[in-house]
Amino acid sequence: MSAPNRFQDLTRKQLVSARSVLNIHDDARIQEADDVQSLKDEGCITWCVAHTQPLKELVAQQHLLDQGFEVYMPRFKKTVRHARKVEEKLAPLFPRYIFVGMDLSSARWRSVNSTRGISHLLMSNGLKPATIPTRIINDLHAQEIGDGIVPVASLVSFVKGEKVRIVEGAFADQTAIFESMDDKSRVQLLLTFMGREMKMTLPTYAVEAA
Repeated sequence: MSAPNRFQDLTRKQLVSARSVLNIHDDARIQEADDVQSLKDEGCITWCVAHTQPLKELVAQQHLLDQGFEVYMPRFKKTVRHARKVEEKLAPLFPRYIFVGMDLSSARWRSVNSTRGISHLLMSNGLKPATIPTRIINDLHAQEIGDGIVPVASLVSFVKGEKVRIVEGAFADQTAIFESMDDKSRVQLLLTFMGREMKMTLPTYAVEAA
């Protein structure tokens, strides 16, 4: 699977439950760089996607900023349990991916690939950077509670007690009851199966409104 398709799949999986909030439709996908005119905002900035080295998102962000690129790396508060301590830490909403804004008509986009912390830019047909609609960036910004932090709960439109349909896995097509969402962005469900009620935890992309 190509890098653009991997990110497209990542976006679909992590934001499928957020479409009603973010107004991301089924046709909101990574566009080829030939279509950048329709994706530019007033400042002629086109948003591309870079794949970072493992755990190097912050390093990549700083070095891209130092080069004059616009950078967006949405984060969320993650609960971490270690020994007897429980604490919150900020983690990337899209691990190992970072949004890079530039004017493709003049920017030296190839320099992104040699930036510290970056593995490579996602490419379209191997020739030009793949781009995404600016509205996705704007809609993510609109969900922030400050400093680039997106509350994970705001990306899930289900409420406790709502019926949902499981769309992936062994229980696909079964109807369950939404209970809550955990700190790993997974939904917790109650499922009645063969006369027994059972609890299960699934990724958000594995369920949809019933």
